[in-house]
Amino acid sequence: TFTSAESTGDKTCHDPCCLIDGETFTPPGQTPETRKCWFQNVHQYFPVQIATRSSKPINYLPYSSSDYFKNYVESVKHPTGDTDRFTILELLDITSTDAFLVMHEGKVMYEKYFETTENTRHLMYSCTKSYVALCAAMLAHDEKLDPDELVVNYIPELKDVKAFQNANVRHLMDMSIAIEFDETEYGPDSDNEKFSQTMMANGTHTAIKELKPHPSRNHGEVYNYASPVTDTLGWVIDNVLGGNGKTFEYFEENVWSKLGQEHDLLITMWDEKNFIAGHSGGASATARDMMRFGQMMANM
Repeated sequence: TFTSAESTGDKTCHDPCCLIDGETFTPPGQTPETRKCWFQNVHQYFPVQIATRSSKPINYLPYSSSDYFKNYVESVKHPTGDTDRFTILELLDITSTDAFLVMHEGKVMYEKYFETTENTRHLMYSCTKSYVALCAAMLAHDEKLDPDELVVNYIPELKDVKAFQNANVRHLMDMSIAIEFDETEYGPDSDNEKFSQTMMANGTHTAIKELKPHPSRNHGEVYNYASPVTDTLGWVIDNVLGGNGKTFEYFEENVWSKLGQEHDLLITMWDEKNFIAGHSGGASATARDMMRFGQMMANM
């Protein structure tokens, strides 16, 4: 399901942190207030793909009757420097946390929201990668995706891109593909910012085609965390399943709709022109729904 930014039904955020200036993405400011605005309301400013919760009854999370962990979070002081001591609850407030949810042995031990509610979605950015990676693993298990197949055989548009020559799908899944990309920097001239700007101006696939090979590494030699790798893996999965948007349709049908979630998952389309959802960092969900996903993974 696709929808425009205006039709998701949530309260619109009017903070300038969320504004778009022409074709240029204006990132959130550096105050806690503007970051909160952005994380909670990004779906008001970009179209989203929706993975619906389905009509399945809600899987209500079981809660522990013990106050032990609650007392630990709210009463026990922890050293954070030479003299300062704070409780976990105080530190959560100081760091402008939106939600804090802890589960142990299948039961929720603690749940706290800070100027939000259990119904507030939060942009999870790179946690989205786990959803895409799970789709790849499931398809590989069902022999619909071959991890040892060359990437260019799934994406013919990359056959002349040197960065992907001789790279296979497993290199994408393991993030060991040898591209020249530094994810440790996020400034105006960083690889991350340049990729993001190209993606939003010219499309995700165009940005991927402009990636360069690493000058001194071969595929499979070194793990190197890089968001464009997951965007490429998402492109592979889309092609395997039949086209743009199919990755999250598959995730909806086989994962999200089966967990008894309370809310739909929203995946931001940073690439508005081509309606391609952000495989490497576009998903927004509530804390409880994230917890249900985590609980499923822990029980596998």
